[in-house]
Amino acid sequence: LNRKPQFDLFSVDVYHQTMVEGAFNLLGKTPARILILGAGDGLLLKELKDRPEIKEIVMVELDDKMLEWARENTVISNLNEGVLENPPANSKILTMDGVSFLRNN
Repeated sequence: LNRKPQFDLFSVDVYHQTMVEGAFNLLGKTPARILILGAGDGLLLKELKDRPEIKEIVMVELDDKMLEWARENTVISNLNEGVLENPPANSKILTMDGVSFLRNN
């Protein structure tokens, strides 16, 4: 982001776990419905996929090329455990502008 790494191969899990757990701790519970804006690498979706208390996950990514890259790049698809190719049943992946999505939903 802005030419600065957000994480590396050694911190990828901790980075995304902290993001999820921090948000859930602030809320005081695990939400039943989650909206992810961006995160087209699939790593945040991977972090959320095995939580039975989450009933719905909607991921909105602006750039379809980002999703394509994350599906086809072996390193990233291994890190995201193929979650973009085989998304959880309770999830939707949309390619559109997040602000537009929020305005209409």
